[in-house]
Amino acid sequence: MPLELKNGTILVGSDLHIWPGQESTCLRAFKKFVGDIKPSVIILNGDVMDFPRISRHPQNWEKAPDPQEEIESAQDHLADIVQRSKRGTQKFWTLGNHDARLEALYANSTPQMRGMKGVHLSDFFAAWQKAMSVMVNDGIEGGATMIKHRYKGGMNATRANTLNAGVSVVTGHLHCQNVRPLSDYRCLPLLAKADRFVN
Repeated sequence: MPLELKNGTILVGSDLHIWPGQESTCLRAFKKFVGDIKPSVIILNGDVMDFPRISRHPQNWEKAPDPQEEIESAQDHLADIVQRSKRGTQKFWTLGNHDARLEALYANSTPQMRGMKGVHLSDFFAAWQKAMSVMVNDGIEGGATMIKHRYKGGMNATRANTLNAGVSVVTGHLHCQNVRPLSDYRCLPLLAKADRFVN
């Protein structure tokens, strides 16, 4: 998804993993930032929900919510985020591996349901534009920034993203909730602008 923003703030939050009845510190902080900063763009950078009951991984004895419960809880929290944002704020949701579990379940077990209402996350969250990634200011002087839930994986993913992306990249997936400024030789001029970024 291309995004051009010449002047404004983009707030990116990742890996909220919303469960019913719980509001994590990360989610509370993100809501507060939305209300305080009033960004021009809000990007939920994947894994907004967890979907453990429809995971390909074996179930354990822990009680986990049903997908419907997770969706309803996420609808409430995301409505709160929308309510705290200023009018006209652009809202994107880049798909995370946990978010993809819902559509993967339908695609793998009942492929004939493709296109029916209720089998896609976007059917439940109309205010958010769904994308695999958001490319900010591609082709504009100063360089582009790609925002994507996961680009490279593994324990050295942050470094691998920097060395392989060819542009500035913002990812989530690792559940770290931090900012790691890394650069390759091509991106050295961008470090001078790093103090303008807010996590």
